[in-house]
Amino acid sequence: MVASLTRRFGDLDIAEEAAAEAFATAVQRWPADGVAPNPGA
Repeated sequence: MVASLTRRFGDLDIAEEAAAEAFATAVQRWPADGVAPNPGA
C-alpha cells in the first residue's frame, strides 16, 4: 500500500502518513460499524 501511495504522491513521507491515517481510522471505525464492503479501497 505504501509503495502504491509513494508512486501516486511521489513522496515516501506523505505516503506513510496517509497509510497510517487510513489504518488508524479503520481500527477506530470497524469495531463499531463493521468492516467496509470494500476495505481495500
